[in-house]
Amino acid sequence: MLAYYILCLLPLVVCGLEQNHGIVIKMNDDRKTTNALGLSFFFFILTLLLALRSIDCGVDLKNYKYYFNSYGNMSFRELVDVNRNYDVEIGFRLFVKVLQVVSNDFQWFIAATAVLSVLPIWWLYKKNNAASALTIVLFLSVAPFSLYFSGIRQVLAMAFAVPAYQFSKKRKKTGFILSVLLATLFHQSAFIMLLLYPVYRAKITKKWLYAVVPFMIVVYVFNEPIFNWLLRFLVGTRYETYTMARTGAYGMLLLLAAFSAIAIFVTSDSDKALSDEIIGQRNILLLSTCLQFFVPLSTVAMRMNYYYMIFIPMIIPKLLNSSSKRHWDAARLIYVVMTMFFLANFIKSMYTSADILQVFPYIPFWQE
Repeated sequence: MLAYYILCLLPLVVCGLEQNHGIVIKMNDDRKTTNALGLSFFFFILTLLLALRSIDCGVDLKNYKYYFNSYGNMSFRELVDVNRNYDVEIGFRLFVKVLQVVSNDFQWFIAATAVLSVLPIWWLYKKNNAASALTIVLFLSVAPFSLYFSGIRQVLAMAFAVPAYQFSKKRKKTGFILSVLLATLFHQSAFIMLLLYPVYRAKITKKWLYAVVPFMIVVYVFNEPIFNWLLRFLVGTRYETYTMARTGAYGMLLLLAAFSAIAIFVTSDSDKALSDEIIGQRNILLLSTCLQFFVPLSTVAMRMNYYYMIFIPMIIPKLLNSSSKRHWDAARLIYVVMTMFFLANFIKSMYTSADILQVFPYIPFWQE
């Protein structure tokens, strides 16, 4: 477990040595954000761990080695042949082929996918950094951290959520649609990102929250018939066989509901004091909470929510930093409590989690 201790503790030490000690503070009513050295250090270590991991560190890597060897020996014409039945999307097949042309070493494939899946997330967090320490521990505990060690296709698709988000901010619909389409070429579940643009652009102010919250409650109460209706959109895809299978996954649902409540409570009382970006980020958090309502019914819902949960480590610090003056002390306390809690939660999970994706303990490739 030493590698994971290094991953979570050393960057936090760097955050503590940075200006403001890794926590957002207020000086003369101006919000000051932290430097991002600790955050960058965290993602550098994470990329190294992903690039150097063994095929035994991540339950799906053996399947990806099969894809790498199989598709690498096929021609580009064979890989795009619509008459063949493939069990992965065309974009991923072509991606594998291109990497095989460069090198037929599977460790090269693991390293390349590590960089390409992590780099966009690092850039997004760095650009929107408000509290490095909190962002790091939220990524470890709330974002799908373990998925990066196993689900290569989906984390590559999730990387396209970054340009999709940027295009949503800049109102560039064409770029947004292209980003989502490219993501679906790696993992078809990425179609759920089509909700990002309209949700981000929606003007859900404090006044509208009085209507949104009851709506969210209705979605939760009627989650089963709504999810049955949503499953119809999977017909004709490789995911059409997914059906409802109760998972009992309520922990993350309660957590996201708590995040939503905090976001509504601490953000500025005046909508004019909030930027369009903060309102849009709050909207994404509320959407992620709604999607989590369906996770107790099926694991496929969890896969769809990953595209939005990746924004949570960025959103929570930004929302807390936009707290109203009368809630500023509460926001600071929440920063400290969250940072300590999620750090402890990650360390505990290394020993007590179900570890379905088999990422604990860390195994480097030279110890296979």
